[in-house]
Amino acid sequence: MNFMKLLENQFWKNKNNRESPLNGRGGKLGIKSVKYEILFILLPVMLIAMIALSFMGYHTSEQIIQNRIDQEMVLSLSTAIEKVENSLAKNRKVAEALAQTVQANVNVMEEENYRKFMPTMFETNPETFGGGIWFEPYAHNQQEKYFSPYCMLENGKMTYFDDYSLGDGIYYTDMDWYTNVKNTNQSAVWSDPYYDEYAKISMVTASSPFYDASGKFIGVATADIDLTELQRVIIDLQVDKSDKAFLLDTSGTYIADNDSSKLLQANITEETNTSLAELGKTILTQKQGTGGFEENGQKYRTWYTQIPESGWIVAISRTETQLFSEVTALAKTLTFLCTVLALLVSGILIFCVQKKVVKPLNSLVAVTGRIADGDLDVQIDHRLKNEIGIVFDSVKRTTYRLHDYVDYIEEVSGILDQISQGNLDYQLQLHYVGEFERLKASLEHIRLSLGQTLSVIATAAEQVNAGASQVSGGAQALASGAAEQAATMEELNASISMVSEQAQKTVEIVKFATEYTKQANDGINIGNEHMKELTEAMHNIDSASGQIASITKTIEDIAFQTNILALNAAVEAARAGNAGKGFAVVADEVRNLAAKSAEAVKETSRLIAHSVEVTAKGSRITGQTAQILQDIQHKSNTVNENILKIEQASIEQTGAIEQIQQGLSQVSAVVQTNAANAEENSATSEEMSAQAVTLQEEIRKFKLHSEYEIDRITEEPYPQKASHIQDGSFLAASSSAPKY
Repeated sequence: MNFMKLLENQFWKNKNNRESPLNGRGGKLGIKSVKYEILFILLPVMLIAMIALSFMGYHTSEQIIQNRIDQEMVLSLSTAIEKVENSLAKNRKVAEALAQTVQANVNVMEEENYRKFMPTMFETNPETFGGGIWFEPYAHNQQEKYFSPYCMLENGKMTYFDDYSLGDGIYYTDMDWYTNVKNTNQSAVWSDPYYDEYAKISMVTASSPFYDASGKFIGVATADIDLTELQRVIIDLQVDKSDKAFLLDTSGTYIADNDSSKLLQANITEETNTSLAELGKTILTQKQGTGGFEENGQKYRTWYTQIPESGWIVAISRTETQLFSEVTALAKTLTFLCTVLALLVSGILIFCVQKKVVKPLNSLVAVTGRIADGDLDVQIDHRLKNEIGIVFDSVKRTTYRLHDYVDYIEEVSGILDQISQGNLDYQLQLHYVGEFERLKASLEHIRLSLGQTLSVIATAAEQVNAGASQVSGGAQALASGAAEQAATMEELNASISMVSEQAQKTVEIVKFATEYTKQANDGINIGNEHMKELTEAMHNIDSASGQIASITKTIEDIAFQTNILALNAAVEAARAGNAGKGFAVVADEVRNLAAKSAEAVKETSRLIAHSVEVTAKGSRITGQTAQILQDIQHKSNTVNENILKIEQASIEQTGAIEQIQQGLSQVSAVVQTNAANAEENSATSEEMSAQAVTLQEEIRKFKLHSEYEIDRITEEPYPQKASHIQDGSFLAASSSAPKY
């Protein structure tokens, strides 16, 4: 079997070699080059690595540029806020100084005094457009309702007006910059930006209140700033013509913007550009941060912050194209560098793989092709120290081994020819290694196994011949014995019928016993239920006795407390003298009553304790009785179950006896049939004897090793095996033969 398996493996190996991608001349049939295989593996990995590095570099550069832009924008906003803050602070201080001056000299200053010092006051601050002093009605002069001296720039010179007109029917006492400072604890308050119809400019006013000696509000000092200068500061934040910068008041109205039509007229939250309107709502809510909006297909990035002095918000926007132009240029540069580097590395990889891998593999393909064509004298020379060199060495060792295999195959072929001619007396001369060592062992095993098997077959033929004669005599004896068995079976069948009738009567008796046992079990169940009720009643009595004992303990405590109270009453009566004598008598009676109550309680406790003890004893006895009844019920149930089992067994026995009757009838028929078969076996055994002689003649045609010669069969070379033939254990004995 091992030899056949080895030949089968060799066949499939040769078939696989014929179906391999290499033909007999070492040519290529649809094989891809190793260098392209390696390149297809490494190049994507390298490209992914390059892309990842480019992305990381791009992302890092973007963050750096973004941080720099943020810093530049924050710095620009800080500079603008500082300028606006300084301008507003100076103007606010002018209003505060003017209010303090008026408040300190309100009783002594006349209109001429205001005419002289107000222009001088406002000329000290070049950023102040003008200002005024606005008295409450009749606060400056009882004869004059309104007094409002005012100064403002005209033609580059500060001009004084003794009565600044706001227009017909408009009074300064109704203006926001006036009403906002009434009853305030602040030194100055800024108004919302507004357009002055008289001066024809946009301005914002800082208002500072002043009071009389009694602390009564009597007027407001104001200082106005021309918003044109602030707007110029905001517009200067724009670095590129595409930039946008604007200044919003606390409600979102534009104070400064590229579009002059929006100034003090438009609100950012009401912009037609919904993106910008949403940004405006965010700006008014957060006061400081960054955001963005879209306009005319351009995306803008916006930075905004609040001016602490006035609460206004300064914002600057720049297009993302302008902001990230450096990042875009960097991305193009990185893409170009990665492409060039990838092509360069690919070229180096192709050159190295071609020289170090593909060329040696081509040489190896040529060598293996010649070996596949049967040329085992091929010369294999190399200087490689890598895995390909190891493959060359393996191929070289394979050629040496194939030389040995050719010799093995020639010797095995000769042995197989001898076996086909019936010659089993052969010897293998070569030293076999590898898989062929198993082939040699298989051939040796075939020689020994066939020789042993043929000798055993010859011995068995002799034994079969002798056994056939014995079988013939035994068959005659079996025929006569079968006739006697048939008569005996008739008598046995009659006895079984009597046993069947008795088993039927036993089943009826068991049914009566089952009914009586069931009635007794029902009575036990009823008694057990009554006993459970009695046990529960005893438990209830025991529980009630415990509660009575608890109540008695309470009464005893009451008697003790009553005695204590009586003693306290007696003590108090003694302290009261004659007035407490009557109370002392009552206390003595109460104490006596408490003593009697205590004695009665003790006697009651003793009786209850005795009752509890007796009740507990009765409860234990009841529990024991209930347990006995439960045991009786359990045993009765067990008896009932056993009787039911006996009834079932009796029914099954009756059925089994009927089956035995049927079986005996069948056995009787079989015995008669055996008698006929025994006569036929006698004739068959004579035929077997003749066939055994023919088998011996065929076995003698084989030439075996000397220890298995057919002519020596009569000497019983395996007497232990021959002796097993008669007792039917020949197969077991033959299976113990040595295995190779």
